Amino acid sequence: MDPIPVIFNHTMLTRPGVGGQYDFIRHVIIIDEKENQNEYVNIVYHEFRHYWQDIFFHRIFRWWVCNSRGLYRAYYNTDFCSIEADARVYGAS
Repeated sequence: MDPIPVIFNHTMLTRPGVGGQYDFIRHVIIIDEKENQNEYVNIVYHEFRHYWQDIFFHRIFRWWVCNSRGLYRAYYNTDFCSIEADARVYGAS
């Protein structure tokens, strides 16, 4: 896997109120610099897991974020949304 840049810039986030996100178009991790600095490591691990998912489980990852027709947002905080459940566990480890 190639290294992935981490950018601290809340204006690049596409969803307000999230601490960070993996931008799969530009292949960068974006972190809200206003987030609690104690959470930076967890956010980076969580978003890095999405980068890993996009590489090794590309079709599943892209289905969830691009084609799930609202299921992603509806089930975002549940174990049903497999990519988020996996990233939460990885981020907290």
